[in-house]
Amino acid sequence: MDFSFTERQQNLKDEVASFVDGLDRGEIEAFERRSEFPREIYSEMGARGWVGAMVPPEYGGLGYGAVEMAILTEELGRIGLAALTLSLHGERTLLSLGTDAQKAQYLPRLSTAEVLSAIVVSEPEVGSSMKQMKTRAVRDGDDYVINGRKTNITLGREADLMITFVMTEAGLTVLLVDGDTPGISCRKLDAVGWRLEPHYEIDFTECRVPASALLGQEGRGLDVFFATFDLTRICNASHLIGIARSALDSAIPYATERQVGSSKVADFQGIQWIIAELATKLETASLMRFKAAWMEDQGVKHVRETAMTKLVAMDLANDAANRAFSIVGGYGGYRTAPFERYLRDAKIGLVTGGSAEVMKNTIARETLRDYGYRPPK
Repeated sequence: MDFSFTERQQNLKDEVASFVDGLDRGEIEAFERRSEFPREIYSEMGARGWVGAMVPPEYGGLGYGAVEMAILTEELGRIGLAALTLSLHGERTLLSLGTDAQKAQYLPRLSTAEVLSAIVVSEPEVGSSMKQMKTRAVRDGDDYVINGRKTNITLGREADLMITFVMTEAGLTVLLVDGDTPGISCRKLDAVGWRLEPHYEIDFTECRVPASALLGQEGRGLDVFFATFDLTRICNASHLIGIARSALDSAIPYATERQVGSSKVADFQGIQWIIAELATKLETASLMRFKAAWMEDQGVKHVRETAMTKLVAMDLANDAANRAFSIVGGYGGYRTAPFERYLRDAKIGLVTGGSAEVMKNTIARETLRDYGYRPPK
């Protein structure tokens, strides 16, 4: 076993960390308060190749692996930016199931951040059961006509490409919808966390797209949904690890400098134990995440390992966000400090990419399968 980064991976980590540390935090906080997407920052990331990190070079990407993607999403998670995970979802979906024409049309521009993608799945009355989806697409000659409402759509208005899940006569189907297509209207939602990526409710009203917009096959929408799900969960976990790191990076310097009587806050054993526990959880989550990413790069099935990683990372981020307040005391109670954001972002991470309950179901199913157990149908 070798737990060290390659030279390329270490250089990438240093470069993206330097980029994140060099951003104007006041500007980032202003975007966060307004819940606005920092498109210029995203474009700069595209210029550096990071948006197309896992896209093959023939489509303008860097051709990196999941380990590099985990490094990127963790470092960007420190400032609450999750856009690379969303981009990756769109890119990998196209790579897995797109036609040659669809790949040529979208992937080069996705890789450079010229085009921004959104995954359009959730509906007001439909949770994880996609069979109940109400948004419909009806074939009309050489077109599909879409009608329905979607909600909790990240970057819905900003997206140039909407990877949209609909029901057709054949069942769950996915269509590639350009964001400026007539018949689309968006209403911004006031999300608690992950506010750098605004969320929307989207209405499709007689929205007409060509039949060439079909991604994969009619009725095989679940193939599209799961084509990249485990990989993006690794990125979700990495984002949560970034939140936890940032919470510790903000709290520990305060503890080492803050004077309480004749002692520093960090001198107290109770504070030291909190730091020890969080540092241990952080190391655990990081190692599990890199193992899952390594398995992805080796072409090894990692459904269970990724679910475990996401479960541990959710617990880590929420624990770190909450217990940072124990370290900094009253200093954390003001919005001028970053700790409130860590709390809000960690809470959103409890559901993004699958809840803890979903992760536990996945882990149990995969583990029981190793023992020959098959659940009743």
